[in-house]
Amino acid sequence: MRPNWLLEQPEIDENDLPAIGEAVIVRCPNFQCLAYRGRTNQWWDAIDGEELTHVLEIIYRFCR
Repeated sequence: MRPNWLLEQPEIDENDLPAIGEAVIVRCPNFQCLAYRGRTNQWWDAIDGEELTHVLEIIYRFCR
């Protein structure tokens, strides 16, 4: 049986996306991490630079 979070993956509203390069905390299926959006709208781990393929939601945005 699939876990509930796989069945109910919320879409991130396009109007709520952070600016390119802005650091945010995101939730992925098995972890949370500091991440940023690249120029091609792909998510990247801010620490090790790995591509994040399943970002479920933005948890925290830092003050500007």
